[in-house]
Amino acid sequence: ARSAADRGKDTVADRFLAVAGPSGAGKSFTTAIMRAMLPPAEHQILECLASDFGSTPTALDFAVKYLLDPIGGDASNLPPLEKANSSDNAWLNYQFIGDLLAEMDRARDERMIWLVLDELDDAVLPDQGQVRKLLDLIYTRAQNTPWLRIVLLGLDAAPVPNTATRTTQDFVGYQDEAALANDVIDYLV
Repeated sequence: ARSAADRGKDTVADRFLAVAGPSGAGKSFTTAIMRAMLPPAEHQILECLASDFGSTPTALDFAVKYLLDPIGGDASNLPPLEKANSSDNAWLNYQFIGDLLAEMDRARDERMIWLVLDELDDAVLPDQGQVRKLLDLIYTRAQNTPWLRIVLLGLDAAPVPNTATRTTQDFVGYQDEAALANDVIDYLV
């Protein structure tokens, strides 16, 4: 709720929401709760399944499938790697990420964008590769992008060093069976 109310740079510190817990605890249900709470005229939820990232091997593939197509963005505004005269790291850092965020900003139509990355506890993202590098750049730029929120389902840590103060963390689950039983009893009473 604090993140949804933020409409300007540095007005609310929460840019990330990390939801962790044991398998089957309902972390993915967070997306359904968000869809029910956030009016679609003001918010756009972009859901990405980590298990599906293998089908999007390049940053451009990922950006088109998960970031631009759902909001009606135009991928032709993005610089292709083939036309860059630099390494893919330099291309991502100095050309692609800026143009991608500018196109998302244009296409979002004043809506807050919620990038939901699910199954982060089930699928392991490689430390290298364009998609991982793009996600790291998005995490870093989120701090200065007031219309972007990142929801990490299954990740129990802040995604970027020094962002713990800007990350709301929630653990879905109970420490033991007694705590679960007490919660159920309280609910029924």
